[in-house]
Formats: sequence, C-alpha cells, structure tokens
Amino acid sequence: MLSTAGTMDTSDWTLLGNIPVSSLVKDAKAISNLTWLMSLLAALIAAAIGLIVLRTVGRPLVQLRTLMNEGKKET
Repeated sequence: MLSTAGTMDTSDWTLLGNIPVSSLVKDAKAISNLTWLMSLLAALIAAAIGLIVLRTVGRPLVQLRTLMNEGKKET
C-alpha cells in the first residue's frame, strides 16, 4: 500500500491518499512481458535469417571447395 499525506494551503486540513502498489505496477508488468516476448521473437527471426544466409553463402563455398579438391587430385 502506497500512502501519501499533505497539508492543504487554504486550510489546516491534512489530505491522505492510499493506493495499492499492485495497481501501480500492473501496467509495468504487461509492458515487461511484451518486451520479453518481442525480444524472443526478434532473436528467433535473427536466427532464421542467419541460417538462411549461412545456407545461401555456405553451400556454394562447399561446392567450390569440393571442385577445387577434385581439380587438385587430377593434376
């Protein structure tokens, strides 16, 4: 429970206010969960792009290496 108090300037009254902390942080928890979800999704997308690039670049390099090794054996 978060409590605050203050004296009013126009009178000698003291104003008290109480609010549960859970109601203050409930939006922060939703934002935190969304942030974690988006981070995980971005990591998965980055990994998928990395695999695509690896296959796109790696496969021709393996073929080139194999051809170079075959050419080396023939001479």
